[in-house]
Amino acid sequence: MKLNDVLKWIIWVGIFATPFIPFVVAGSMFFPFIVGKAFLFRIIVGVIFFAWFILAFREKDFRPQRSYLLLSLFGFLGVMAIATILSENSSKSFWSNFERMEGYVTLIHLAMYFLIASSFLKTQKVWAYLLHTTLGASAIMTGYAFSQLFGWIKINQGGVRVDATLGNATYLAVYILVHIFLATFALVRFRKTYSKAYSGVIGLLLLAQLITLYFTATRGAILGLLAGSVLSAIIIAIFEKQNLFGKKVAIGFVVAVVVLIIGFFAIKNTALVSNSPVLGRFSSISLEETTTKSRFMIWGMALQGFKERPIFGWGQESFNYVFNKYYNPNMYGQEQWFDRTHNVVLDWLIAGGFLGLLGYLLLFVLAIYYIWKIQDFSIIEKAVFTGMLGAYFFHNLFVFDNLVSYIIFFSILAFLHFKNASGGISQKICSLEFSENTKNIIVPVSVSVVGLIFLAYFNWAPFMSNKALIGAMQPKKSDANLIINNFQNAIGYNSLGTAEIREQLTTFSLSVAANEQVSQDVKKLFVDYAGNQLLAQVEVTPNDARYQFFTGLFFSRLGLYDEAIKYLEKAIELSPKKQGILLEMGAAYMGKGDKDKMISYFKQAYELAPTYEEAGIQYGVALVIAEDLKEADNILSGLSLSTYLSEERIMRAYNATAQYNKILEIWKKRVELTPKDVQSYFSLSATYLKLGNKAEAVKTLEKVLTFSPELKIQIDQYIRDIWAGKNLIKE
Repeated sequence: MKLNDVLKWIIWVGIFATPFIPFVVAGSMFFPFIVGKAFLFRIIVGVIFFAWFILAFREKDFRPQRSYLLLSLFGFLGVMAIATILSENSSKSFWSNFERMEGYVTLIHLAMYFLIASSFLKTQKVWAYLLHTTLGASAIMTGYAFSQLFGWIKINQGGVRVDATLGNATYLAVYILVHIFLATFALVRFRKTYSKAYSGVIGLLLLAQLITLYFTATRGAILGLLAGSVLSAIIIAIFEKQNLFGKKVAIGFVVAVVVLIIGFFAIKNTALVSNSPVLGRFSSISLEETTTKSRFMIWGMALQGFKERPIFGWGQESFNYVFNKYYNPNMYGQEQWFDRTHNVVLDWLIAGGFLGLLGYLLLFVLAIYYIWKIQDFSIIEKAVFTGMLGAYFFHNLFVFDNLVSYIIFFSILAFLHFKNASGGISQKICSLEFSENTKNIIVPVSVSVVGLIFLAYFNWAPFMSNKALIGAMQPKKSDANLIINNFQNAIGYNSLGTAEIREQLTTFSLSVAANEQVSQDVKKLFVDYAGNQLLAQVEVTPNDARYQFFTGLFFSRLGLYDEAIKYLEKAIELSPKKQGILLEMGAAYMGKGDKDKMISYFKQAYELAPTYEEAGIQYGVALVIAEDLKEADNILSGLSLSTYLSEERIMRAYNATAQYNKILEIWKKRVELTPKDVQSYFSLSATYLKLGNKAEAVKTLEKVLTFSPELKIQIDQYIRDIWAGKNLIKE
């Protein structure tokens, strides 16, 4: 077989394997639903890119052609390269981390994939093959989701929202969303080309996909489907001149959607809706909903960050700096370390500034432009493609992209570039001829060597680092040296996941330090190593409040309060309104016994958002410890009754300061609210004893016999002990 044929087979296999990447789940890796897919994509793209590069040198037909879309893509890459260089953490902006596996390196691979697909797939027929391959893959994915729906396979994220092999219902939703439009396009495009059975199969696939999308319960994707479908229907209703039946169907669809929406609002408060996990999520949409309010707060922080760096932004994977700096204290009930804005426009504003967002939006604008430039597309086909991009974009206004949806998007861009090029508008970027020696020896050998280095550089170290981390987190033996060695190996690769590895090391080491069955030598081994690694991380990312906080937290848990305070002060400087950091600082001063500063930090945290009960609890407890009982009453009275009565920290504080009357009030109220809770009566009786009231202690125990006579022997003994001057009741 000739070299060119070998290269073509490699590229064929790589491109047609890509639709099956979503099925990869690396169960033995950290973030198994993310890293396996990303590594496989990078390896496939790396292999086929260098194969294509050699082939393009040897055959001019496979060289890329010019188009506005191609130029826009590389302009976007150029802007994001500058944003990466200017980033607060350029390494993370380039490499990302295990949790996301995106960053600039992923943009590079997506651009490589675009070049390969748009240059190598050169006929309508092969693109049709790729379309039906990805539809086949989506059919398998849909089948997997149905298996979860029927309970044959567990839902990975728990709950009732299907997630298939993507591990996240939202990721599955956008995957299915785009494939609904692709299946619709295939039905419109090929229904007359193939037999009637084809239309039936695609129709069944569409139905299955719609059911799957519904059971992802992802509001953004379902609303995106409605928005994109209505957009397609409106386009057909306005511009379709020949297919009058299609025009009428489009008008009817728009009317049906309007009626559906009105009908839903009419029944949104009924049991039918509220008892449905999916419909209930839609009925809960309001400006007062927790998720909605948190989105608006996050978006507000993002806009503040954009104002600070409007041109090139903060770099990819850098929203955490904005989130920390401009943190809204009313976010206390949400995740404390957001790394995405959950809005595609704001994500790119933060990642690349105005120019980065412009570059991203230009891809959509040019895609739609090229859709409408395609001569052999009917109005309906153009409408479906336009609606698909509209639905995808609408969905991304409420969540964020992931590798799987990026691959599909760039595949669509590559197809549109191909359709534009095949129309004779574009020209080859390079038409030079090369010598036989260059084509047969110099280029193949040199490119192969570079390709191997490229594959190793972008995949080997991160993969081995991830593997070593799992070895440390899931050791086959409880061997301290083995675990430490695995952590050392994982960190030693100095790859994209180093910060995450250090976080896991910190958590693991604190659990070891708290384990009474572990020897002091082993505890010291872990604590010393974790401490050194945290200090190394802080040195690498001095302006990241997350790691300043983790370092302070680590030292505080070990009782090294002076050391903890040093890092917590820096964390507060970087994120002055995040209550969690202020509360940890208050706890550190509590550990030191400095009551004035303890109160000061707890008060700051509380006053940022008085409705935050955790801050109220800690501030109130601190006031009790400081014996400022009047102010403590003011703060603790603001808690919900259930919290006040059940919070053990409040009870311990009252007990430590001999505030037995307060404890008595709590137990009286508990007994009133739970009149048949035996333990509450025992605790109330014990509190009476502490106050020296034996008669009430006995009377309280006697009440237990009215609903639990089987305890008579035990209670009679307690009563005898009380009158004898003993107190054997366990609170």
